[in-house]
Amino acid sequence: MTDTTRPMNRPALDASPFPPDQCQALFDAVLIDDEVDDDARLPAAIRFDYAQDELAACFRICRQLWYSGFDRDRLVGLVAKLVRDRDLDDADRLRFKHMRAKFKHFRYAHALYGAAHAYPAMLNRITVTMGKLQDAYRNGRRGTVLREAAILRLLLTRLPLGGLYREADRIMLTTGAAFRKLLEKDVRSLAMIVADDTVTGHQFHVTRKVVGRQVSFWDTLRTIAPTPDRYDMSRSLSAINGLMGDLHDVLVERRASDRASYGQSFVLPAEIRGRIEALLTIYPGQ
Repeated sequence: MTDTTRPMNRPALDASPFPPDQCQALFDAVLIDDEVDDDARLPAAIRFDYAQDELAACFRICRQLWYSGFDRDRLVGLVAKLVRDRDLDDADRLRFKHMRAKFKHFRYAHALYGAAHAYPAMLNRITVTMGKLQDAYRNGRRGTVLREAAILRLLLTRLPLGGLYREADRIMLTTGAAFRKLLEKDVRSLAMIVADDTVTGHQFHVTRKVVGRQVSFWDTLRTIAPTPDRYDMSRSLSAINGLMGDLHDVLVERRASDRASYGQSFVLPAEIRGRIEALLTIYPGQ
C-alpha cells in the first residue's frame, strides 16, 4: 500500500466498482447508525494510520452508494407532495429518510476523505435543506415545510444539479497523514465536550457532527474490510450517535418554541458523557 505527502487525484478512484451486495451492506449499516445497541463493546484499542488506497476505497464505495441511490425524479415527486400536502405518508417518509441518509453519508465522505476535509457547497446545501424539511414535517411546522420544499425544488433543477455532480467527480483525496490529523482533531473536540459540566446547544451540535463523521468512517471501513474490532467501533459509536440524536430532537423542539433557549447551557446526559469518556480511552495517545 502506498502513501505520500501529496493528495491523490482521480486515478485513485478509477478502480472497479464494488459488488451491489457490498453497497447494500454499507447502506444497512448507515440505516442503523443512530440505534443504541446495549450490547456494543469498545475494542481494546484502534489505530489512526491508514494508507491512501484504503481511504480511496472508502470514498469510492460512498460515492457508488450515493450514485446508485440518488433518484432525482423520485425526490422531486416527494417534494411536490410536500408542497401540496405539507406532509408525507409513512411510506414516503421512509423513502425521503433513505435518500437523505445517502446524502448525509456522502457528505461525510467528502469531509473525511477529501483533501479539503470540508463539505462541498451544493452537496451541503441540499443535505441541510433535506434535514430542515424532515424536521419540519415531523414536528408539524407546515409553513416551514412549504418554504424548505420550495428551496429544495429549486436546488434540484438542472444548473444546481450540474454543480452537485461536478463536486462528486472532481474531488482531490486526502493523504494518510492529513487523515490522521483530522481524527486527532475529532478526539480533541470530543474531549472538550466532556471537560466541562455543561454545554451549549451549539457545542452539542458541533460535537454531534464529529460523532456522525466517526460513525460514517467506521461503518464504511467495516464494510469494505470487516473485522470484529471495526464492527464493535461502528456499533459503539452508533449508540452515542443515537443518544445524541434523541437529545437533538428535544433541542430542535425547544428552539422552535424559544430560540433564545438554544444558546443556553445544559447538563450533558450522564449516559452520553460516560460513553464518550470511554471512547476517548481507546484512541491513540489518550
